Amino acid sequence: PALTSVRFSPVSGTTSPMLAFSEGPLRDLAPVALRNGALFGHEAWQWLGVLVAALLAYPLGRIGSGIAVRVGTFFAKKTSPPFDDAIVLAARRPVRLLVGAVAFREATELLELGPVLDKVLGHVSFTLLLFAFAWFVSRVLEVGAEWAEQRADGKNDEIRTRALRTQIVLIRRIATAALV
Repeated sequence: PALTSVRFSPVSGTTSPMLAFSEGPLRDLAPVALRNGALFGHEAWQWLGVLVAALLAYPLGRIGSGIAVRVGTFFAKKTSPPFDDAIVLAARRPVRLLVGAVAFREATELLELGPVLDKVLGHVSFTLLLFAFAWFVSRVLEVGAEWAEQRADGKNDEIRTRALRTQIVLIRRIATAALV
C-alpha cells in the first residue's frame, strides 16, 4: 500500500505524490503488520529500522575504531618518536564516534525514508561527524601540550619551564575555544 498524499504545484498546474511508499527490498522483507498504517508519513518498519540503525551504530563504531587503532598502532610502533603512538591512542574514542555516525547514516539510507526525516537524520549524522572531528583535534592538542610540557621539564631553568607551561596552557585553551 502506498501513501497517497498529493501536492499541487502552482507553477506547472499539476499534482504530484508527496510521499509514496516504494516496493523496495527492505519493505518486502518487513512483516505485513509493520507495513500497514503510517505514523508521521512513515511505516512502522521504517521507524523500527531507524531505531535498529541507532542501536547498531555503537557496536559497529567500536569494531571500526578497534580495527583503525590496531592498524594505527602497528604503523606508529614502526617509528621512533612516541608522539604518534599517543595520537593513535587519543583518537580511539573520536574515531568510534565517527565510524558510528557513518554506520548510522549508511543504515538509514537503506530505509527509503521520506525527504524530511532523511534530511533530519542527515543533519544529526553530520553534527556527530563534526563533533567527532572537533573531539579528535582537541585530543591532538592535548597530546601536543603534554609532549611540549615533557620536553620543557627536561630543562634545568625552572622559570623558563614555568613560563613555557603557562604559554602551552594558554595556547591550548585558545585553540579549544576557537575549535568550539
